[in-house]
Amino acid sequence: MFKKRPTCHLSLLSSQITIQRESGLDVSTPKHGKIDPNNAPHVGGNQWAGGTGGRDTAGLGGKGGPYRLDAGHKVYQVSQAEKDAVPDEVRRAAREMGEKAFKERLKEINMSEYDAATYERFSNAVRRQVQSLRIILDSLQAKGKERQWLMNQALGELDDAKIIDFDMTGEKVYITKGTWNQSKAPRTRTHI
Repeated sequence: MFKKRPTCHLSLLSSQITIQRESGLDVSTPKHGKIDPNNAPHVGGNQWAGGTGGRDTAGLGGKGGPYRLDAGHKVYQVSQAEKDAVPDEVRRAAREMGEKAFKERLKEINMSEYDAATYERFSNAVRRQVQSLRIILDSLQAKGKERQWLMNQALGELDDAKIIDFDMTGEKVYITKGTWNQSKAPRTRTHI
């Protein structure tokens, strides 16, 4: 018998990789799970909070857990058929546990259920714009770390611009590839 190969989906909105997988294991009682101090990725099983593709614990892509908990790893998603096969009493227990955890969290941050609903309404209205802005900021941050040509270096490749401008009088006529350190950049003052 052939096993179905996992399929991989990349979502641009969440920038998270989702891999479909079959667990073939039954659910029992929903729980939060243990917190891994090393934040190692946990796939399958029912022991760790924040794992993916498992059962009974808070995480992503699994079945029978009380609520979603993202630890920032690849998401291994169990099939919808497995999620649909979770018994009603386990679903009910998971829902009650999730609602209890939600109310406790609201109490911790001094927020009422009305405030949470209002926040969710406003947050949903701008979710796409916020995600677009995050993508733009991430790309700008990555571009800032990109290697660039550093001008006026004592060693490196000969600077073509200096040759074209006939400015070969100084000793710093070379360029090199590197990251630009803003703290070493010359500071200019403007007098008004």
